[in-house]
This record gives sequence, structure tokens and C-alpha cells, in this order.
Amino acid sequence: MKRMIMKLRFLYQLPALVWMILTFVLSSIPDIPTPDLGIQFEDKLYHFFYYALYGLLLALALFKQDKFPRIKLNYLLFTVFFGSLYGLTDEIHQGFVPGREMDFLDFVADVLGVLAGAIFFKFLINYFKRNKSSN
Repeated sequence: MKRMIMKLRFLYQLPALVWMILTFVLSSIPDIPTPDLGIQFEDKLYHFFYYALYGLLLALALFKQDKFPRIKLNYLLFTVFFGSLYGLTDEIHQGFVPGREMDFLDFVADVLGVLAGAIFFKFLINYFKRNKSSN
């Protein structure tokens, strides 16, 4: 029974892993057309929201894992740390892709996105805990 629960827990990590793979694949494409929003720094907005979703998925993965209790206890801190580290490696990777470039401000948008996604996850956890305890 415990083995089955452990296998099911992996399903919480799978979305973050798939998102990381998708990020690597998309970062390997030289020029990705994006919708023109007609605003300055729209690429930073794309980075922010893309990494906000990643932050949400990563927070879920770290919150639901049981192998590393310290990480589970401090999942917000580790989400921002690991998410930012992945954003940094993504920017470095783009520096080697023809037609792409490494951009420090993209990295800043990535970090802020991960932070926003992690905070939103924390908000959701607190919301559902409050509603569960009031019933």
C-alpha cells in the first residue's frame, strides 16, 4: 500500500518535470513568434507568467514530496531557489542557441515569476485549509 502511495505522489512532481522539459525544448528554438501585445517589455511579461506557472508547479512538487522533510517544511524557499536556478540555466542555455540571447532582465522576470507562483500556491494552500477546517 505504501509503495502505491509513493507512486501516486510522483504524479505531483510530474507536471513540474514536464514543464522543465518543455522549457528546455522551447529555449532550443531559435526564434519563437509571440503575439504582439503592443507594450514595451512584453517579452519580460511572457517570462514572468511562464515562470509563475512553473513556480506554482514546483511548489506543488516540493510540498507533496516526503523524501526530504527539510525541503517540504521550507518548500517556498526551496521553490524560489530551485526555480531561480533553473531560470539561470535556461538563460545560459539560450546564450548558446543561434538567434537567442542571454538576458539578465529575462532572468529577473523568471525569478519574480517563480516567486509569484510560489506565493500564489501558498495562498491556495491556506485558502483550502481554512475552508476544510470551517466545514
